Amino acid sequence: MILKLICVKELPGHVKFLNIISYYDEIMNDITGQKIKIIGTIDDVLEMETVYPSFSEEPPMHFHPKQQEYFEVLEGELTVRYKDKIKHYEKGSIIHIQAKQAHAMWNSGFTPAKVTWKVKPALATEKLLRETFKLANDGRTDQFGKPYPLVLIYLLKKYSGTFRLARPKFIVIMILYVLFSPIYYFCNYKRNLFH
Repeated sequence: MILKLICVKELPGHVKFLNIISYYDEIMNDITGQKIKIIGTIDDVLEMETVYPSFSEEPPMHFHPKQQEYFEVLEGELTVRYKDKIKHYEKGSIIHIQAKQAHAMWNSGFTPAKVTWKVKPALATEKLLRETFKLANDGRTDQFGKPYPLVLIYLLKKYSGTFRLARPKFIVIMILYVLFSPIYYFCNYKRNLFH
């Protein structure tokens, strides 16, 4: 792991320096086989490089309420469901997903797909990815790496500003969260879920 931090200062009559937080860390989901190299956050843009294994599962349709995503296919082929269409993107393709646009990405090809991935603004994306990968790696998900329903509802509420499922509607998630709140409280999810 490499750590680099450059402070931001804007002085009168001078150029504003970029806020660069870089640490090159790699995480892997042992169940799905997806690897993510977290390159860092530059001026509130989270930059990553991910590898989707061949014939990976299609994830659920989701969207990011306040974030845009930018992808570039470096190797292999990326399959994207977006605006009710499925498209296959090959090496060199660039994909831009606007905030609030439901989408899903996976690799339906024969070789691994390597993709650069930028999220703007970064918000809690990195923390969400780390926590969901940890759950999978600790054996606390189903056979496809998806959190069990009680945990999923907790995560969807916790990260609602960063990540939402296209279905069910967020109001349904909130109602379920309120119904399950006593369980979350008595099991101390806030402290115990990821420790």
